[in-house]
Amino acid sequence: MINPEAKAYTDIPLSEWIPWSRRSLDNLNIVRVERSGEETLAGVRCVHYLGYDTKSGGAVKMRPCAEFWCLPKPACSKEALQYWCKLFALPVGYGLPIKVRQVCDGRFVMVFDPLSVKTRSGQKEAFELPGGYHKVKDRTALYFAGAGGDLNASDLNEFFRSDLDRR
Repeated sequence: MINPEAKAYTDIPLSEWIPWSRRSLDNLNIVRVERSGEETLAGVRCVHYLGYDTKSGGAVKMRPCAEFWCLPKPACSKEALQYWCKLFALPVGYGLPIKVRQVCDGRFVMVFDPLSVKTRSGQKEAFELPGGYHKVKDRTALYFAGAGGDLNASDLNEFFRSDLDRR
C-alpha cells in the first residue's frame, strides 16, 4: 500500500488487505456461473459471465449476484490469478477478471472497471517503487505520513481523549 503524496509505503498481508479493500461490499458465494458472451473491453477480447449464488434457476429466472468479464488466457502466474479472483470473490477457472460488477444492497455496483489493459512480460521494474519512497510501520503511519514524523495509533487515541466541551 502506498501514499504517493508522502512518498511512503507499508506492507500489508493479503489476509488483511482483501477484507479491508472489500469493506463496503457484500461477501459473495458464487456457486453457478453462466457464460453470457464475448466483448471487447479496453482493447482486449473478454468473456462475459454471470455468477449466481444459487445452484439451479428452475422455472423462475434467478437474478445474478455478480457479472464479470475475464481475459480467458491471462499472461500472469497462477498465484496472481488466484489473488485477483479472491479479491473480487469470484471463482477461479474463468480467467483474469478485468471488469466486475456485484449486487450490493439489491442493485449492481461497479467494483472494478479497466481504463486500459497492457501486457508486460519479465519487467520486474514495473512493480518496484520509484526512488525516494520510505517504509512506514503500519496503515496509520501511512495515512498521516505527510504530517511529518511517525504518527502512531496511540497518538490518535490521545487526540480524541480531550473534552469535547473545551473545543
